[in-house]
Amino acid sequence: MSEQTRPDAQTPAPVPLISHLHERPAWWVVGDRYTSLLAAEETGGSFSLFEFIVPAGRGSPPHIHHAEHETFVIISGEVEFTVAGTASRVGPGGVVFGARGVAHNFRNVGESEARMIVICTPGGLERFFAAAGVPTTDRTATPPAPTQDDKARMIAHAPAFQVELLLPGSH
Repeated sequence: MSEQTRPDAQTPAPVPLISHLHERPAWWVVGDRYTSLLAAEETGGSFSLFEFIVPAGRGSPPHIHHAEHETFVIISGEVEFTVAGTASRVGPGGVVFGARGVAHNFRNVGESEARMIVICTPGGLERFFAAAGVPTTDRTATPPAPTQDDKARMIAHAPAFQVELLLPGSH
């Protein structure tokens, strides 16, 4: 299967799975830590599940997913989401749906790290994070600030995963 294809959502899921956060793959992705809790190959392709740890002042660049919807459940922290040009502050217990094809981004506007559970449907976005991020096993350190290499890696890999980055000067 190429990195650009998604498993068919109708494919039967493999055997049930119980795992723990510290056992799962994680990456530093432009200044945040993304941990794959369930990958597409473990859900029959129907979804991927992540934990996002976002330090104060950090977040994602504006972007559009052309292959999946993204749903965020805020567990802790204060996060400002901009979806389709409308900004909203969302705290613990809030849910944000970023539909496929709609521009969105998020930024931690609180004073401490934010924690979110993120569901992507269909699954497969973990392959983008694996390509664009830096693997880590450190689950306690604050994610390092993004470097120019981190940003360049994300820009280089985004098109292969149908992620359109909306960076200044890109349109």
